[in-house]
Amino acid sequence: MGSKEESDGFDSRAAVKLQKVYRSYRTRRRLADSALVVEELWWQAINYARLNHSTVSFFNFDKPETAASRWNRIRLNASKVGKGLGNDAKAQKLAFQHWIEAAKTSKSLPEWSLQHCKIQEPLDD
Repeated sequence: MGSKEESDGFDSRAAVKLQKVYRSYRTRRRLADSALVVEELWWQAINYARLNHSTVSFFNFDKPETAASRWNRIRLNASKVGKGLGNDAKAQKLAFQHWIEAAKTSKSLPEWSLQHCKIQEPLDD
């Protein structure tokens, strides 16, 4: 009978040890997951602040923008094109083309609007 009690004691200790190992593993995973979430939130906050600064400074008419700051702003905004599209090359190319076309249109918009005012035709075809 002694061996049965020893076997039960050994099984019990092994079960307790296994539970402790599993609990510590689960705790480490939870901590690691929360650290990843916090890191992702920090990156989102940094990206938001950079993008907000680069777009808000464009509309600050009190201080003229230098060529260097304009290029930095354009570089930052262009780097955001295609984010979140994954590895789909066609989607990234279309997003880039759309961004370039929007930039071209906004550049020529004042000239187009002056021409439109001169001829005074409705916008509809």
